[in-house]
Amino acid sequence: MITYKVDVYIPEDYIDLLIRKLGDEKIITIGNYDYCYTTSKVKGHFMPNDLANNFSGEKNIINQVDEIKLEFRTTENNIKKCIQIIENIHPYEECVYYIFEIKNFK
Repeated sequence: MITYKVDVYIPEDYIDLLIRKLGDEKIITIGNYDYCYTTSKVKGHFMPNDLANNFSGEKNIINQVDEIKLEFRTTENNIKKCIQIIENIHPYEECVYYIFEIKNFK
């Protein structure tokens, strides 16, 4: 079975809702363990241009915001639903997430 590592950068006010929804859908379940994930506090940097519909920050200057990096593993069967959930909850015009295929050597 193909598995993926997912990294999501999201404002702290939205992390609990995202984790709850991913957990309710069993997307962050590994074997007999539900709600398997890690979080880290990070600083995000961005500069919205004049056309941006920015959630936070000022246009045309580099902004710095506190964010949470959420990391978890999920299966190929869950990846489309996972992306839908992230994009529905994430408040940014351009939400940032990365998906990496994991090579298992079992």
